[in-house]
Amino acid sequence: MMKLHNTTPTVNLQHLLDTLTLTPRHIFDLGLSGITKEQSLAAGIRSILSPQVVSALLGWERPTKALGPCILFTFRDAEGKLIPDYARLKPDKPRTANRGEAKGRAVKYESPKGKPNRAYFPLGIAPTLASPDPVFITEDEKKSLKATIAGFPTIGITGVWSWMQKRERDGEDRPQGPRKLIPDLAAIQWRGRSVSIVFDSDAAKKPEIQNAERCLAETLLAAGASEVKIVRLVDLPKGKKCGLDDFLLASGAAELQALVDSAQAFDTAQAKGTQQREPRKTVLTKSLAATKKDWEELSDPHYLAREFLDTFKHDARPRIAFFREKFWTWESTHWAELPDSEINVRSNRFAKQKIDEIFSLLYSGPPPAEDKERPKAPKITAALVANIRQALAGKVLIPV
Repeated sequence: MMKLHNTTPTVNLQHLLDTLTLTPRHIFDLGLSGITKEQSLAAGIRSILSPQVVSALLGWERPTKALGPCILFTFRDAEGKLIPDYARLKPDKPRTANRGEAKGRAVKYESPKGKPNRAYFPLGIAPTLASPDPVFITEDEKKSLKATIAGFPTIGITGVWSWMQKRERDGEDRPQGPRKLIPDLAAIQWRGRSVSIVFDSDAAKKPEIQNAERCLAETLLAAGASEVKIVRLVDLPKGKKCGLDDFLLASGAAELQALVDSAQAFDTAQAKGTQQREPRKTVLTKSLAATKKDWEELSDPHYLAREFLDTFKHDARPRIAFFREKFWTWESTHWAELPDSEINVRSNRFAKQKIDEIFSLLYSGPPPAEDKERPKAPKITAALVANIRQALAGKVLIPV
């Protein structure tokens, strides 16, 4: 029942669960994630048709018809008890974000206004949380519920950074201080527990998501987790983004388990941040040191491509390939496309670093006589970068 309290309507969530069901459209939507009507109802998922109830659940001042009917996701605590004042909605007609990084994109889920983020603990996960057994973490309610039903106890977070409490800011509005888990997650016993982070497949292409993964892994390790794995999913056919629920539907539980088993544990060096890692040092080859090649030879794209290829090697094996007119790089568990723009930026940076290093080694002695001019390092031109890219493609080409 809706009640008035200080002019702000509130909703009795238990009453909604007792009296409402799911519309055919919402049953179909949940079915796309492999969740049946019965499983959805048992998990506290319902259809909301009333604009007034939608507004009350979200803490909006006025009723709105713009969102249309919504799927209601109720939240429970780690012991499985219903949280009476927090729920999220998935509208049939999502609005478009008008500010921030998400500007111009559809807001798929709506959270209640003015309330801190909560973790989504799906039906059936409580026994796992009460033990030191392994858990998974992913985005959104449907994915975490599907994975838990499939035998992978999974905590849902409402965004890749929603696991973290808001940090204090300094005078220049920059966040400061340690990252802390939101209370729902902080209350879990992490010590001795193995955790797998499984975000959507687009994480492989988005450094901002990879940063969120690293920070979450670091925070979980600091909380006592025995190991944290970052499991990387691959896109669906035609480059479509793949979530945890999509992967389970397309490949099954056995394939997901194999993916988890093959993922490497997040190590201490990673947890300290890539900025603190020892930079890779380019070694001057003996032939260069002995012959002091002319700059025309040093800027040879084939020589630079060979040296550049070394930056993609791990355990003496190349982790880059050129297939069907595209570069691909190995991401621990799968091949991911490497955009031409990134290859160009990296080859440009490498060529400049390499030539500058060799220049400083070859001409680090006393200045030349007045009648002689010290050679100048050649400029890194777009043509040179394109030639390096072409030479690199020829060295790692996989024939069709």
